[in-house]
Amino acid sequence: MKRLRAHSMFENKFYFLTQEQKSQDLSILFLNIQSFNSNKKAIASDFGFQKADIILLVECHNVLVTREHASRLFHNTYRLEHFTSGTSEKSSCGQICFVRNEHSNKLKFLADNSGANGIYEKRNQRDICELSLFEYKYKENEIVLILSFYKHF
Repeated sequence: MKRLRAHSMFENKFYFLTQEQKSQDLSILFLNIQSFNSNKKAIASDFGFQKADIILLVECHNVLVTREHASRLFHNTYRLEHFTSGTSEKSSCGQICFVRNEHSNKLKFLADNSGANGIYEKRNQRDICELSLFEYKYKENEIVLILSFYKHF
């Protein structure tokens, strides 16, 4: 970032990039992954994923067995905080939330709109809108509500 700031060919319109990151900053990576199983190796080795405090993935094409793969993905650096899936492998349903271990005591899952055991029942894919709500204890007296939202089309 220092090199890009010093030798930039373009004007920086993202002023937050010129500031040094503070220790209290929280980084959240949100991505439509379009199949967790197909991309899990790339996710595990990607620098952006490795540095994020919270990772929210949507359109994961999850089934229940995917939960086991997800829980082992980041070895001992992240905890699987939340997992939803569909009833069929052909369904694009499913959200995954990972939280870095240092932040795991600050983040808690509050609610989602899935059915029993975090499963979106088989129905018209276009009707599904997936929501997951989390609470992050930012400071002693401050909380941040984080909503992971994905509308299927």
